Amino acid sequence: MKTLEAKIVDATHLELSQPLDGSPGQRVALQVPEEKGETNAIPGRRLRELEDDWCQSHPEALHRYVGEWVVIEGEGILVHGKDPLRLVAEARRMGVRSPYIFFVEGSQPDVIRLGL
Repeated sequence: MKTLEAKIVDATHLELSQPLDGSPGQRVALQVPEEKGETNAIPGRRLRELEDDWCQSHPEALHRYVGEWVVIEGEGILVHGKDPLRLVAEARRMGVRSPYIFFVEGSQPDVIRLGL
């Protein structure tokens, strides 16, 4: 996916920061921030429900990143590593405004974790 900046000219026109690489008639998707701050929520779902569901259903994918920070966007891992600040900056360079980042802990059989 390619991320472009655009300035709103009026209600029906955008001014792009660079030309599109597509043919006439090609469709593109836009993400427009809400007036009271952006949300990554899909209509009818709570914020980050898609990412939470993916994490719950793919523990084997997260297991390989034990001891690392992971950024999830949509239904997959975007970036991972030891430095969370670098990962957030990298995700933002990729067009993610509010990266969903967390530390992957190893399983501990005698520990029960409760979330808020």
